[in-house]
Amino acid sequence: MPHTNPPRVIFSQMIDSRRIELYWDQEVKGAADPQHFRLSLDGHPLPLMERTDVEWNLLNVYEPIKKRSTLITREPLDFTVLGRLTIRADAAIVNRQGQHADPEVEIVINNWHYQYTQLTNCRCGIPIESSDDVKHHTWLLAADLIDTMLSSSPQVAQTMTTEGARVAIYRLHEDV
Repeated sequence: MPHTNPPRVIFSQMIDSRRIELYWDQEVKGAADPQHFRLSLDGHPLPLMERTDVEWNLLNVYEPIKKRSTLITREPLDFTVLGRLTIRADAAIVNRQGQHADPEVEIVINNWHYQYTQLTNCRCGIPIESSDDVKHHTWLLAADLIDTMLSSSPQVAQTMTTEGARVAIYRLHEDV
């Protein structure tokens, strides 16, 4: 059944220090373009990442199946911004019927859902992170595999650790 209402955000959250997720009530177009959003902290504008020539994990995205926008802030934020951080979607965001998002609607971001709640390190020093849904024995297997793969190349393990390499483990239902 087609929507007869303009698109609106029904839920918002921070998922880490730079990523904001917006869940729409219907499929929309234009919801990955940072120029279609106005992010503010205490009424002062905050810039979103606008570059497209960066690594995949720094790109703003819209996932139509999930009706979800993930926007990246240029600078990291912390949990103290919750309730003071707001975002507006402009009229360039439209649904399938051509109805525009209302730019007057201000969404207050009150939620912070950090996915990585379990952390450990391999013997070689590389951190492993996951949500609470990942079983402890999965970590042990992953750490053992990583340590075995890098056991004959300790200099590679050291370089990876120094450069900030991390391993994240996800269950089938989780998003990367």
